[in-house]
Amino acid sequence: MRIIGMDSSGTACSVAVLADGILAAEYTVTHKKTHSQTLLPMLSEILAMCELDGSEADAIAIAAGPGSFTGLRIGSATAKGLAYAWDVPIVPVPTTAGLAYNAFGFPGIICPIMDARRNQVYNGLYTFRGEELVTLTPERAIGISDLVRELESLYQGQEVVFLGDGIGPFREEIDRTLSLKHIFMPGSLAGQHAGSVAALGEQYLKQGITEDAVSHAPIYLRASQAEREREEVSVAKQMILRPMEEKDLPAVAGIEADSFPDPWSEKSFAESMLFPEYRMFVAELSGHVLGFVVTMLSGEEAEIATLAVKPGYRERGAAKKMLKDAIEALQKEGIRRFLLEVRVSNAPARHLYDSLGFTEDGIRPHFYENPAEDAVLMSLSLPETTEN
Repeated sequence: MRIIGMDSSGTACSVAVLADGILAAEYTVTHKKTHSQTLLPMLSEILAMCELDGSEADAIAIAAGPGSFTGLRIGSATAKGLAYAWDVPIVPVPTTAGLAYNAFGFPGIICPIMDARRNQVYNGLYTFRGEELVTLTPERAIGISDLVRELESLYQGQEVVFLGDGIGPFREEIDRTLSLKHIFMPGSLAGQHAGSVAALGEQYLKQGITEDAVSHAPIYLRASQAEREREEVSVAKQMILRPMEEKDLPAVAGIEADSFPDPWSEKSFAESMLFPEYRMFVAELSGHVLGFVVTMLSGEEAEIATLAVKPGYRERGAAKKMLKDAIEALQKEGIRRFLLEVRVSNAPARHLYDSLGFTEDGIRPHFYENPAEDAVLMSLSLPETTEN
């Protein structure tokens, strides 16, 4: 059985030939050239070196995503064209599974992390049972802090190995926040290798997991940046901010529970509504609560006690619009200064506050529990409004 493997989902471009379970050849390049310039020449060279005609292959195994939008499109288009020309099936291999296979035989939890920007990673969780790679959590996009909390919650007592290009930007944060024993794959094994894609492709082919040239499509997981920006504009235009009401409490408590390891209870929200110094808002879209902001006033200052957005609406501009509208509403009441604390590791929230003009004033050590972490103190000062 001969499998051609290809992976152009990340910074590396890699092709391989697997013959009867043996890696006959692999060609991997991580360089400035685009995959559209390198993939086909690399494949042509490796087939010539192996004296193999593409039509003699049993299948093309392709890293199907998640990953770089451009890289996935290049790999997918190449696989589709070759599969059609050679009349061979395509075997789609999740990119994170291909990465995990690099850690063959590791006895603990295998955790690929690919940098997905916005403090998120493309990730899946895997382990080996004998020689079988077992998927514990399918591929997804997840915040790095959420991933750490999940590992802490579900895999106590187990060792974790990380691999993928997310190691670079997130290694320091993982070391700081993850208490589980963990290691990082060295650079020679941490990236994409088409040989692993081909090896998994051979297993999937035997299980009948194939696609044809027409039906194959990449696994994107997230919309492209242009699509996300259009959606953010749409959400911002349709969303409204209004005072929180008693009828909103179940939805608010649910969003809170989905967002924090130590959430406020529904009773806590209800009791806070009784105090005159609290200003509590919900963001509503098409009649549904998608987020909330709770603030506490003292003189001309307001402390932002808690805020959260429903999981399906994160990274879509809702949090920024919600907080901006809440600040404008409180400014009309004479509030000129806003204060808040945020976890050191919560880079998306810190970026959000920074984009609204908040500045970092200092660190409050050991402020948070579950997990223990320092808090960054931030503030926003506004000029006095002039009434016409």
